[in-house]
Amino acid sequence: MYALTDSQRNAAGHRAPVESAISGGALSQQTPEKEQALEELRNVPAWVLLGEPGAGKSTAFAMQVQAIQEQAIHSQATNAQAKSALPMDAQSMQLQVREGTTTGAVLLTVAEFIHADPQVQENWKNKCLFLDGLDEARGGSDNAMLYQIKNKLQALNNPKFRLACRAADWYGPSDHSVLCGASPNGQLPVYALQPLTTADVETIVNQHISDREKQSTNSQQSQPPNPKSGNSPGADFLTQAKQAGLDNVLENPQLLQLLLKAHQQGQLPTNKKELYEAACKQLVAEHNKAHRDKTRGAISNPTGSANPAILEETKLQAAGYVCAMLLLGNYQGVALDDEAVTPVQQRAVDSAASTPLYCTLQQCEPPEDLWLAAQAVLRTKLFKPATTQQEHGNASHLANVGLPLQEQIQPTHRTMAEYLAARWLANQITHKKLSARRLKTLLLGFDKKPVAGLRGLYGWLLTLCPTELCNWISYDAWAVVQYGDANSLSDTHLELLLEKLRENIQTHPDMGREFVDTTYLGTLYRPTLQTQFTNWLQNTPTEEADKHWLNCVLNVLRYAQQGAHFATDLEQLVRNTRLPEWLRTSALQAWLAGRGNPATGHVQPVQQATNTNPALNLLNDIHHHKLPDPTRELMGVLLEHLFPQVLSGIEALQYLQFFDGTNFGCFVNFWYRDFLKKLPSDQLPAVLDALPHNPASQEWHRLQQLNPGSGNDSDFSSFFYDLVNQGVQTHGQNIAPTTLFDWLGLLGKYPHTISGLNNELPTLTDWFKENPAIYKNLLSVCYQQSRQANNPRQALYKNSQRLPEIAAPKDMGFWHLQQIDQEPCEALAKIHLEKQLQTYSLHSTRLNTTI
Repeated sequence: MYALTDSQRNAAGHRAPVESAISGGALSQQTPEKEQALEELRNVPAWVLLGEPGAGKSTAFAMQVQAIQEQAIHSQATNAQAKSALPMDAQSMQLQVREGTTTGAVLLTVAEFIHADPQVQENWKNKCLFLDGLDEARGGSDNAMLYQIKNKLQALNNPKFRLACRAADWYGPSDHSVLCGASPNGQLPVYALQPLTTADVETIVNQHISDREKQSTNSQQSQPPNPKSGNSPGADFLTQAKQAGLDNVLENPQLLQLLLKAHQQGQLPTNKKELYEAACKQLVAEHNKAHRDKTRGAISNPTGSANPAILEETKLQAAGYVCAMLLLGNYQGVALDDEAVTPVQQRAVDSAASTPLYCTLQQCEPPEDLWLAAQAVLRTKLFKPATTQQEHGNASHLANVGLPLQEQIQPTHRTMAEYLAARWLANQITHKKLSARRLKTLLLGFDKKPVAGLRGLYGWLLTLCPTELCNWISYDAWAVVQYGDANSLSDTHLELLLEKLRENIQTHPDMGREFVDTTYLGTLYRPTLQTQFTNWLQNTPTEEADKHWLNCVLNVLRYAQQGAHFATDLEQLVRNTRLPEWLRTSALQAWLAGRGNPATGHVQPVQQATNTNPALNLLNDIHHHKLPDPTRELMGVLLEHLFPQVLSGIEALQYLQFFDGTNFGCFVNFWYRDFLKKLPSDQLPAVLDALPHNPASQEWHRLQQLNPGSGNDSDFSSFFYDLVNQGVQTHGQNIAPTTLFDWLGLLGKYPHTISGLNNELPTLTDWFKENPAIYKNLLSVCYQQSRQANNPRQALYKNSQRLPEIAAPKDMGFWHLQQIDQEPCEALAKIHLEKQLQTYSLHSTRLNTTI
């Protein structure tokens, strides 16, 4: 689900590496697959952001709003200083931002947006609205909440907006069709945050450990410890985390941050459940001695008794109770004062009653034995002030009654609240203090499915209380996988979960398409279930539902990286042409994921029919048409796996096939995005030298000759442009002019009209402007290539089309004058003379104009 249809990282030196990793929001668009950064979406009128719990949706929104606010402040300050010599009052500017008079963006939860005062809503017109937490606000699988959002947006004259939602709680086309009507341009692309890459994780971990060592060094006034020989500071940490089966945790920014905190305390969890437990103990502890001193005194409760010491477990139970009341009551947080309770219109359409977004602790009615702990836990890091309210209507409401914003607090993160709430509820059910039947009526909707905003709580409940609630698994087995922790279940309960997942997919095949692409699926495999997985792989599916279940099984093995144990069965699935290609592609990804280093064994490319590398054998069979691959998805996956460890740049070119702008998928992504990125720099010249002889390249040039200039915006044209641009700028100073001339010939007739993907490099035109000597050498090659032609003038015109259009260097007239006597071709010598006279005439005109 991380890959978006229509899903940033900052420099490694940032102080908050986990936050920086999602600050720009690496995205991919679901149709077609394309990665983008959030900054690139500033001008898109409306879009939806999906992500797994803890992927960083709220953080990404907050950072985007902050960036827009800072830009607005800077712009207004610049304009004000341009109109007046007096500097702007920074304090008054901050006040204007707080009141929403200068900022172009507002950050709100969906619940706050729906229930805000009409007077406050007027301030939101003509601003970009960042609406967070759709999954927290909607009450079920229906789209009534979506219609409320749509109506509110239309009442505000359809402003720009962004909407964040957990991926599992976005109901695809039905939600999309409702909200499209509120978009300023009638379009609503959907994006998803990409998981952290291995490189991102290593950078974040190394930065975390480096910062910790610096702090330790400063406090101890000693020399920093030396890293182990041959290892980066985070190498041991990553190895331990992977051995503990926490690979999927590493890709999630929030979970990675929790894991790092646990590691800092010398505790390395073995699963997600242990990770959350360690993190909660971290957050509930009081690290400030002054505050610890205060707790030595008695804390009063309604009975008048006192208890100076509150155990850690008691505080965690109290936190779980409070979080359970907030989630089940659909509250956002706790009001620390009665006047901080914000009444809003009741969410249920058929009721005139009123319920607050924030309730007091007294309204939560904690048991007497938890009252003191509940008071204390609200002051820990498990809760935070509702600081985002300064950007919306509640700020003015609180200002009227003279209360600070900190009079309202909320859980630090919703996933933590879901875990704590499930922890307390599971304890109550286990000790027979709460009826599971009664709890079920609170969690499930009319369709016998968990309410959308409670799926996280439901998933953790079944994780922490599987024996008592095993009959619940059939209601929403996916919630356990996505929000809970299947890795901590016993073998018996895991088998039951898998069986219920299979039943869910067979009943609702669409569910198989929607939820099977998530790294959490890797937690569903363990060696004791190998026989069962083998049976599933060996039963060739014929029904559509069975195909989607097999796809789920394949993704489990893929993310668990267990393909090596099922190599024979997986390869047979890849070669089974009776299966749809998308299923064969899943089998291939699972097979490759467990094979380790692709460079093992002696390797030969296409020329040799067989070798010791099975993946390359498969690629060659496809290339030689022994194995059908109509959409070239299999070939794309294999190239991604084998390049550059197995295949060099020259060898990979043998598998290049022509693709136009209508193609997308793994094959196109490899050539269009990954080939140049992974190609070693020293192999680039040989690749460019070989491209003119490549059949795919020749096919593209044939089409160019039939219709010159057509398709210059296609993926294939951009692929050529990026290669040539990188090659010229990396090696152009040391390459013979005739070779550069041949490279430019790869771009067709109008190279200046082509644009590529690599925005970090200057364009070819800019590079030649900075290198006039090389430009003249290339022009000399154009004259040399034209001498033997029947019509040298015409040949020169054609050859010079390869050169990017740039302004002639200042001494170009003198250069042409030097070439006249040296040019053996009389027709070309005349052209040199004409060019020299044109340059002289132009220079004289400019001189006369100046005089």
